[in-house]
Amino acid sequence: MCNPPWQLSKLHHVGLTVQDIERSIAFYRDTLGLTLVARRETDADYLGVQTGFPGVRLAAASLRLSPESSQSLEIVQYLTQAGESIEALTNRPGSSHVCLLVDVSGRHRGGAPCAAR
Repeated sequence: MCNPPWQLSKLHHVGLTVQDIERSIAFYRDTLGLTLVARRETDADYLGVQTGFPGVRLAAASLRLSPESSQSLEIVQYLTQAGESIEALTNRPGSSHVCLLVDVSGRHRGGAPCAAR
């Protein structure tokens, strides 16, 4: 076991690459009720180094389960150098999922019904 000079303390965010950021924001915010906390488009130089795609331009949005939550979901759309969609089978190395706990106790009843599409 390694003994690094640092210690992990929290999960900051989970990142997902999406095909359509507008549709994804609508789903996570309007259907699931996450709070949109930040949104931007950028082609900052460090992104080319970070992603391995020099000159890349990204649209990104950060959402939280609630405004008080310290963890966020970051969704990113490649506006340039976008790759092909992958077949998201669970047996493929690199596949991922996000699991959200849902309160169904009845405290939130009375709101408008939501439908996932």
